[in-house]
Amino acid sequence: MQSIKLVKHCSPDGYTYGLKTYAGKEDYRISLATDIVLTLCAPYLHAGQTIVTDNYYTSLPLANALLDAQTHLVGTLRIN
Repeated sequence: MQSIKLVKHCSPDGYTYGLKTYAGKEDYRISLATDIVLTLCAPYLHAGQTIVTDNYYTSLPLANALLDAQTHLVGTLRIN
């Protein structure tokens, strides 16, 4: 049985602005987590916004990709 994951882009007050389903292997440019963030936040890139992520999505490649898109990143990091 294959699992399906739903990933949501939400506002601080809980409204859902975007939704992505993931049902298995996909081709991704950098990593799955980075591509999910870049896909869901595409409308907010190049606008000087700040994206907040948890430790699953926060990474140096994501931070660099967002900086290239004039967007900031705030998030927790895993020790590894």
